[in-house]
Amino acid sequence: MNNIETARAVRESGAARRDFLRKSLTIALPAALVGLDRPLFGAVTSEGVAVSTYTLPTLARGETVLDVRNYGALGDGNSDDTAAIQRAINALPSTGGTVDIPAGNYLIDAVTSERLRSNMHLRLASDAVLVAIPNGAEQYSVLYASKQHDVEISGGRIIGERDGHTGTTGEWSRRVFIPGSSNVIVRDMHISKCWGDGLVVAGASVWQAPPVPAANVVVANVVSTDNRRQAMSVGYVRGVKVYDSEFSYSNGTS
Repeated sequence: MNNIETARAVRESGAARRDFLRKSLTIALPAALVGLDRPLFGAVTSEGVAVSTYTLPTLARGETVLDVRNYGALGDGNSDDTAAIQRAINALPSTGGTVDIPAGNYLIDAVTSERLRSNMHLRLASDAVLVAIPNGAEQYSVLYASKQHDVEISGGRIIGERDGHTGTTGEWSRRVFIPGSSNVIVRDMHISKCWGDGLVVAGASVWQAPPVPAANVVVANVVSTDNRRQAMSVGYVRGVKVYDSEFSYSNGTS
């Protein structure tokens, strides 16, 4: 299935994301583990019963709100929207703010990546989908936040190019990659079909001196599934907390 067919399949799917999450397994950790002041209710079972209640930390960011459509993003499932979304991110003032990605299917060049900044919220609508364009690279990321702080990523879906990958080696591609960043929230998101890992929280420059650990990262209400390597990888961090999320393993031989 190519990237256009993938986008079309997503657009035509009748299964609502929230129904998928309601049927998912959950990891319910004590709310006391988070140091917290912003409420968010936990996942809901298929019977409609909340399995936990927890809160998320408040992050620092400005009040500016930008819409990626005003920077050229089309979300039509046929156009490469990588540069347009990056233009919106780059247009935020130094104080940061929120970049909105409305409903649509946005093709992303994961070799280039969308590079997130400090003090920003990348807010996807529930029916917004980022679809990675097939490539043959060994390393790449759809969303990349390196050595940033106060970053929030929420909503929507990210679909990788595992089925259309043109290479045969490498396992270091990621849908969401957070190396050496602090005060980060990833929530309410479905991640799938990565050639490597769905979500990676790790240190930056680990093999160099001095390495920078990731710190104070919260993952809440995230499903990561059908990735070739791992659903989530964690390494050289100072504090990662996971709430009401499902990480399923897929055979890495194909």
